[in-house]
Amino acid sequence: NVTAFVVSETNTNFSAVDGMLCSADGSTIVKYPAGANIDYIELPETITSIADYAFENAVNLEGILASNDETAFAVNAIVNPSNYLVLYGNSESTTKNFASFNGIEFIALDADYAFGDVNADGAVDAADASSILTVYALTSTGHRCKYIDAQKIAADIDLDGNINSSDTSKVLAYYAYASTTDEAVVSLADFCGVDDPTFEVEIIEPETEAPTEEITIPSEEATEAATEEAAEA
Repeated sequence: NVTAFVVSETNTNFSAVDGMLCSADGSTIVKYPAGANIDYIELPETITSIADYAFENAVNLEGILASNDETAFAVNAIVNPSNYLVLYGNSESTTKNFASFNGIEFIALDADYAFGDVNADGAVDAADASSILTVYALTSTGHRCKYIDAQKIAADIDLDGNINSSDTSKVLAYYAYASTTDEAVVSLADFCGVDDPTFEVEIIEPETEAPTEEITIPSEEATEAATEEAAEA
């Protein structure tokens, strides 16, 4: 499988951006190298469109962040992805719309995450506990942590620097307490006897490995010369 595209500087039809085959001006992703051993990529703001089948069979890729809120996704821009694929972007973005239409999980970078509230819906409940447990299960089996930094802070209930079943249990205990108490509900931090953490949203950095197989797209002149040689032979 192709792990990176390299395009000749004299080629007027295509260009390469971070190993991806793109249009000449670099604004459209034509093909992502499905064999790349990368689980997360961040698309630069200069990417404004993604062509049909650009991300096809990219089963190693579990996270795509689109920096441009108005990136145009073709209907079949992502085909046969990883079962764990998550798209990242702002709440008002074409990325969110594409994810919703295609049943792909979406995580908003600009949502108001709070302690215990990993889905930013304003409540700490069973949905948050389920999400935390899912992340723990995936990371325990070698998958990347899909949470952005703010969610990681929100999910680490016991403040031990890890996301695990202990955090899930504390969220469920708090949810049960908040759902049944007749008194004023205290915060999750007070319930657990910890300080409410400070949230500073930071975009996660891509985890990359050096490509092992590249495809070079030659210039138009080189292609024509090769064709003429073949004809003469």
